Amino acid sequence: FHRRRRENLRLVLEQVPGIGPKQRVALLDWCAGDLGKLRDADPRALAEIPGMHWELVAPLQQHLRRILP
Repeated sequence: FHRRRRENLRLVLEQVPGIGPKQRVALLDWCAGDLGKLRDADPRALAEIPGMHWELVAPLQQHLRRILP
């Protein structure tokens, strides 16, 4: 169950342009599998995640706001 859940979360993050494999792993580790935490996080906190860039934070959060209720 947990393996499938993490795979589904990874697939959601793959749809965001500019987010690579290392960034996906770092984001999933940071949010502990809770995409709502990524959606609602302070942009400055996301920009401090290793491998993330300030330019990728806004598209990531916009994508998550579109697909998550």
